Amino acid sequence: MTLKIIFDTNFLIDMIRFKVGFEKIEENLNEKVEFFILENTVDELKKISLQKGKTGGYAKLILKILGKRAIKVLKTKEANTDNALIDMAKEGFVIATNDMGIRGKIKKLGLKAIYLRGKKEIMMS
Repeated sequence: MTLKIIFDTNFLIDMIRFKVGFEKIEENLNEKVEFFILENTVDELKKISLQKGKTGGYAKLILKILGKRAIKVLKTKEANTDNALIDMAKEGFVIATNDMGIRGKIKKLGLKAIYLRGKKEIMMS
């Protein structure tokens, strides 16, 4: 079975900040994975990429990488990205996020999330 992983904005930015590649996720989970991103998240990254400073640079870089990796962009009716991620978790997607609030809600529902621990380690809860 293939794990379908949807990335949150903060997880993607932290991947760049801490130099964690997509292949590290595949290695750590030791499963076949398919990567997705919400259209809302792409919009957030575009806004952040306009900012000056490191975070803006990280967002620009991740947008470039997403284009090269041909990660599938999913549309959602839910305008709130956090709620959209939780809805997608209910549909069987694994959410990659470092946001404690989202992770807590996903855990309460008995669903799965991936997060970065100690800047390098990919963990699943």
